[in-house]
Amino acid sequence: MALIPTRRLIQRSTRFDAVPQGPRVLFVDGEPALCDLTVAVLEALGHPCEAFSDPGSALGWLGARPGRVDLVLAGADPEGLAFAADVARLRGDLPVILCVAPGIEPTLPLPANVAGLLPLPLDGTGLGPALRAALAQARPARPDYGFPPLRREA
Repeated sequence: MALIPTRRLIQRSTRFDAVPQGPRVLFVDGEPALCDLTVAVLEALGHPCEAFSDPGSALGWLGARPGRVDLVLAGADPEGLAFAADVARLRGDLPVILCVAPGIEPTLPLPANVAGLLPLPLDGTGLGPALRAALAQARPARPDYGFPPLRREA
């Protein structure tokens, strides 16, 4: 297993000011060090990320910028579950992936917008496929804009 130079990755930050390379992620966890590390991993995978250690601040940020996020990652603790439910009320179409610590089972039922559970620790091997699966599940294969289908004549 190759070592990732964490300090260099944390200093490199595209945030939301740059043109996004991939789906934009909002990460919420009560541990600031985990927020910094997750931002580094997500941005290394090409996903601009904004991270908050306070769910209330994250919800306020999301409410002011509802269209700037494609996916939410949050802890599967009681605060994370409450945050996922708040996100569902704010933007029901926004998928949430809950990050589960080893040996911890999230309380059921899960909010309807929870697209999946991802075991901690987060790394590129499980994170990338989980993001793609959640986004594919949340978005229809072809967008429906309310127009009737085009008829092609032979």
